[in-house]
Order: sequence, then C-alpha cells, then structure tokens
Amino acid sequence: MNKEHQQLQNIFEQAFEQRSSIRILEAGCGSSSYLQFGSNAHITGIDISSIQLKRNSRLDERIQGDLQTMDLPETTFDCIICYDVLEHLSRPMDVLVKLSRALAVGGLLILGLPNVISTKGFVTKITPHFFHVLVYRNFYGLQDVGEDDRGPFRTYLRFTLRRSSLRKFAIDHGLRTIYFKQYESPVQQQSLDRRPALRLIWKLHRCIIRSFFLGRIDPALSDLIIVLAKPKHIGEQS
Repeated sequence: MNKEHQQLQNIFEQAFEQRSSIRILEAGCGSSSYLQFGSNAHITGIDISSIQLKRNSRLDERIQGDLQTMDLPETTFDCIICYDVLEHLSRPMDVLVKLSRALAVGGLLILGLPNVISTKGFVTKITPHFFHVLVYRNFYGLQDVGEDDRGPFRTYLRFTLRRSSLRKFAIDHGLRTIYFKQYESPVQQQSLDRRPALRLIWKLHRCIIRSFFLGRIDPALSDLIIVLAKPKHIGEQS
C-alpha cells in the first residue's frame, strides 16, 4: 500500500470506526480493492465483467452491469469507491451524478483516476489501446496484461475529468471536498529509476513544462485522488 492509499485508508477508518455496519459500493470493482473495509462492512460490487466479479472474493453481493446504463438506488451507500474506472467510460460525468445520488447523507465518495493534465494521462488519451498494452509489457514489465480479461482496458479519459471539473462537480452537487491529492504513480517512478538515461530526459521535460506553465502544471503527477463527502446539513459544503 503506497502512502496515498494509506491516507485513504486512514480517512475511511476515521469516518466509519464508530459504525456498527457500513454499506459499501465498489463501482467498477474489478477483481480487488485498494482498501480494507473491516468485518462490519457489506460490500456490493458492480462490474461489466463477470470474470472480474468472480475473481473478487471480498464481495458480499455481485452485480454485473454497465454503470453508464444501469440505475442505482438513491441515498443507499455509506461509502462509494470508484477507482481506476472513470477513465474507461465514455460518459463519466453521468456516472458521477448517479454515484452522488446513491451516496447516503454523511457518506464518502472516493475517486481515483489518471490525471489527464499530465504527460502519462495525455499520452494515454491520444494513443490506441494496443499501444497501452505494449507500454505495460515493455516499459512496466507486466507481461500478462491484455489477456484473460486483464487490463489495460480501453481508455477515453475525458477532459471533463480534469481536477478543476471535478472540483466544480462537487460544488454543483452539494458535495464537500475533504481530500484532494495529485501524485506520481510509484510504478512510473520505479520504471524511470531503472532507466537512468530516460530519467534524465524526463527531468528535463518536467522542468520545461513546469516553467512554461509557471508551475501550474506538473506533468509528472500522473494520478489523482479525491474524496467527497455528502454533508449532513445544508451549508457544510466547501
């Protein structure tokens, strides 16, 4: 567990440590989760892939379906996690609206996704799927990707998922941002560390981009996490 995921774990535990039961929705659950939910959690997983659902042994309830077309029960879940999912949807903002409505009052919506305003994010957006598979195999050294329903999966990574749009979404839908973090993926760091020449080129590229945008954009920050809360009282939004 990297430090960003550890911070998410801390936020989750602080929010729900006094609860006798927690209703969790893993939206686009895949075969595993980044967090530990505890024995008092009832975990519902939704995924478009039956194979991924079968692989996920932590789920109490499995639902096969497309988040973009299926209906979700309103104000039902205490915590909704949507991690490494939104970038694969053609209509991610529609899904975010559904998730915000499905969130119970006082609940948390945890989102993790690539940062489209980064070098990795932008290259991922404009290149075809077969290129992503080649990068994962030859740059990251993950040889079993792209087979047996394993990622990388087709990616859209809409510009509506940039950080400013997500902050605006939170405000427009009465959600409070309690945590927001942009960071460089540990996998990206480790891959560059194994290639000193490429690391040098990368540092130069990063310096040029940061200088051009006066520090407002750091192309190395490949991923972002945002945690949104549905306030118990009107006016708690920030």
